[in-house]
Amino acid sequence: MSISLLMHEMCTDKLLGLCEQVKSKWKIVLDMFASFYECHIASFPHDERFKLLEEHEHVQFQRNIHKEYSIEKTYELYKKLYPNGVGKETFQGAFLTISGYTINEKGSTKNLTKLVRIFVDKFRDASSTMAWDRNMLLDYMESQMLSHANGYMWYTNSGAWGDVRNVIMGTDMCLIFTLNVILSIFKEHRLLSKQKTISR
Repeated sequence: MSISLLMHEMCTDKLLGLCEQVKSKWKIVLDMFASFYECHIASFPHDERFKLLEEHEHVQFQRNIHKEYSIEKTYELYKKLYPNGVGKETFQGAFLTISGYTINEKGSTKNLTKLVRIFVDKFRDASSTMAWDRNMLLDYMESQMLSHANGYMWYTNSGAWGDVRNVIMGTDMCLIFTLNVILSIFKEHRLLSKQKTISR
């Protein structure tokens, strides 16, 4: 639903000539695709990582509205994923960061840029004249700078503002890639459920 809304907004912004708005939303789009890839696709067939993402969203929401929250359930999920993982205090400190749902056995997390780099690497094609992975990453960096008050907008060239064709095409590519992988996962689940039915 979030991707659908973002795509609608980006297309409307482009039609209205608000190219900088399209570019600034590219970071959000890639962050979402990369996080989904990390937590659901890359960890298939185990779903604990995706459950950690859902718990992270719940805990961060509670924190943002200044309500009490508990990490007990989340820590249990973590220990299922990593039985020899870090203690509860170390876990809590790492989990409450922006990308805390990526916590590993040693208590380290990946930042959003690292997740995006891993994801866009899927679009590297040596046979193509268009380096999509590099274009996506460049647009991601520009998007990050455009959406933060760091002075970048004063000194950047017009291409950073107006060149959003790659962003629209890149969004479509990310969506098609993700849907194809989801379809593969569904097919795998269907095959496994058929095997279980036959063995009974």
